[in-house]
Order: sequence, then structure tokens, then C-alpha cells
Amino acid sequence: MTASAKPYVSLFRVSILVIVMTLVSVSCKKGPSLEEELENWIPQMTEMAELGTVEYTVNKIVSANDNGDWYKLGDRMILFSTTSYIKAGIPLDDFGEKNIQADALRKSAIVTLPHARLLSFNMPPEEVKLTYKKISALRSDFNASERNKLLMQAEQQIRASIPSTGIYQEAERNASEMVTTMLKNLGFEIVKVQFE
Repeated sequence: MTASAKPYVSLFRVSILVIVMTLVSVSCKKGPSLEEELENWIPQMTEMAELGTVEYTVNKIVSANDNGDWYKLGDRMILFSTTSYIKAGIPLDDFGEKNIQADALRKSAIVTLPHARLLSFNMPPEEVKLTYKKISALRSDFNASERNKLLMQAEQQIRASIPSTGIYQEAERNASEMVTTMLKNLGFEIVKVQFE
């Protein structure tokens, strides 16, 4: 090899070394850390406002049977069918860093959420239908005040029965699955969701 070829070989080796080091540094460069991913995820959660929401439609028959007292002659009866829409879920208005215990090295996270609660209740007037009415000739019809009182009682009964429908448990199950999936997509391997 001539003396003039040595600088080119040396320059070629340096060029190869620079390319290899660049490739290694690019391949070793990682995306955001788990902490950074989590930091970005928290505001996204609070923007959602609600999590794991479930909506149930409840149909209820409301009836009143007024057979009359001794001083009233005849009887009267009325039946309504009603439809109510109830929505339950996890409110996220107070969600923040305090709700998450994360260990980036172990890739584990514990998320604490509030228990599910009723988010909305709607019994639209157009969904209230008179299905049956019987009024004796000597009795007066049900007036607007009596009808409203019956519908208010129906609403109270539906609200009281909400916990037994399982809607809160379903909302919490949905929220738990959603949070677990989100955090696993960020890179966490062990995720526990608890409610308090």
C-alpha cells in the first residue's frame, strides 16, 4: 500500500466508525419514559370528565287505585307507563397525581378512583303515557296535582332501586378495564385499580 492510500483508508475507517456510532445512538434513543407518559396521561383523564359510564333505561308502571272512603261513592283507577334514563359512572373532576402510585422500574401502577355514582336521571314528560283510566260516574277525574304526585313517587321509587340494578358495579368494572388498558398501552405491565 502506498503512503498516499493510507490517509484514504484511515478516513474510510473514521467514516465507518461515525456511521456506526450514529446508528447505535439512534437505536438506543428511546421514546418518553414511563414517568413522562404518565405525566401526559393525567390531563387526558381529567379532560374526559367521566369514566366507565353506563346508561340504563328503566320502564315502570305507575298506578293509583282509589276505591273511595265510606263517604265517597264509586272508585277510580289510573295507570301510567314511564321510561327513565339513568347514567352512572366515575367522575374525574378531582383526578390527579394523588390518585396514582407508580413504580417505573417495576412497571407497576396503582390507580385509586372514587366509587361510581349517579351522573344523571331523566324521566322525560314525553315518555310518560297514560295506559289505563277508570273513573266511576260519581267520582272526579285525577287532577294535574294528583298525577304529578304519582309521577314524583315513581321517580323516588326508581331512584331508591338504582343500587340494586348493578349499574354502579358495571360502571366500576368498565372504568377498571379502561384504566388498565390505557396504562398497559403506556408501558405498564402490572396495573391495579381500586375504588374508595
